[in-house]
Amino acid sequence: MMRLSCSLRQSVFGILTLSVFSAFGFSATAQDPQPDWSGFTTETMMTTGVKIPGTGRIGGIAADRFGYIYIANQDNGLWRITPTGTVEQFADGFYGSSGIIVMPDGSLLVGECLGHRISKVTRTGEVSPFATEGLRCPVGMTVTSDERVFAINYMQGNIVEVHKDGTTTEFARHDLLAQGNGLTSDPEGNLYAVSLGNGAVLKITPDGDVSELVTLPGHVNGHIAFASGVLFVTKLWEHVVVMVQMDGSYQVVSGNGVQGWQDGAGTDAQQSFPNGIWAFGDQLLVNNLRGGMSFGEDGSIAVRKITAPTERRVLGRAFDAGGVSEMRTAYEWLKTNRGFAGDRAIGASEGIALGLLRKGHREAGLSLMEWVAADFPTTEALLSLGYILNAYGSKEATETAFKRVLEMDPDNEEAKRRLAGVRQFRGN
Repeated sequence: MMRLSCSLRQSVFGILTLSVFSAFGFSATAQDPQPDWSGFTTETMMTTGVKIPGTGRIGGIAADRFGYIYIANQDNGLWRITPTGTVEQFADGFYGSSGIIVMPDGSLLVGECLGHRISKVTRTGEVSPFATEGLRCPVGMTVTSDERVFAINYMQGNIVEVHKDGTTTEFARHDLLAQGNGLTSDPEGNLYAVSLGNGAVLKITPDGDVSELVTLPGHVNGHIAFASGVLFVTKLWEHVVVMVQMDGSYQVVSGNGVQGWQDGAGTDAQQSFPNGIWAFGDQLLVNNLRGGMSFGEDGSIAVRKITAPTERRVLGRAFDAGGVSEMRTAYEWLKTNRGFAGDRAIGASEGIALGLLRKGHREAGLSLMEWVAADFPTTEALLSLGYILNAYGSKEATETAFKRVLEMDPDNEEAKRRLAGVRQFRGN
């Protein structure tokens, strides 16, 4: 039943569409099929290869900034996968370990469903009680941008705030929070919750007001994570991970409804009882269970990594698939579907273009910067174009780019300096 997620402030998950299946009622607003280069990809990051003792289920997953991955086994243990792939029991003594969050200081909070408490785990694995009152099977937890901690009570149908002194106060209560399981938050302080009792995705405002964002079809939800304006929900029994936008629309980003371990893009991939989910950067970590969701079955687990289609990946995949012309198609797609424009497009494109140029793809790198400068002709875009043309293009084109900057901003000292250097090089 368990899992947690913390709100992430830095990520590049975009709003995009994927082909989806309807076997379990997943039929988001009809969309044209998207090119292969535009989708999320799933790969098996780590499998323990052995059964985690004492369980046939899995709970929460979390990762810290050093690359350690933590998994609760719904029994008495907290397991850790090191950056080098070593699987070890990091801490024990819990009573139904479930949700996990990594706190800003690197310590962990672990919800104990059977013990009705939350414990704190230090960086070296020492366990101590943190909160013991007002909790009835705490599962999902989240820490907000202002370091407030919230927990969802599976047996109490409510969300409580867990204060720094370990006391709790009720924050929200709702019928759809019955069997509450997953909890996350956004940078504005809104909470989002899912339950094993229904398919609803709930939004809870900073004032504690609860509203239904959407009800996902199929069976119950597992856990939930927030990243850059969208939510990701695990569906245990459908073997899929679903992206939910803030307007209530949704689409499958990983899994085809058949239990399995196949890696691949979008619905070409398979999931196996996905439960815990943790977002970081442009990736999601999801724990999978090899057997069935019953105690006594094979409890070996795998960590699946779902990677978002960043601008760099989209353009790179498109170039690999069809050269500069396909990359131009992907560039236009990004503008239409991902808000790829203005300062964001200028900043991202310079890095992407330099990567292409350093690999010897001169036409692709220069073309990308020329498209951006033509679509968003700001001084910043033209300066970026001038820098890259100066290193990889013609001096005549470089001079033209810096002249255009000075036409827009006659006092731009950087353009003056660069232009003087180009003219000196050309001898005029």
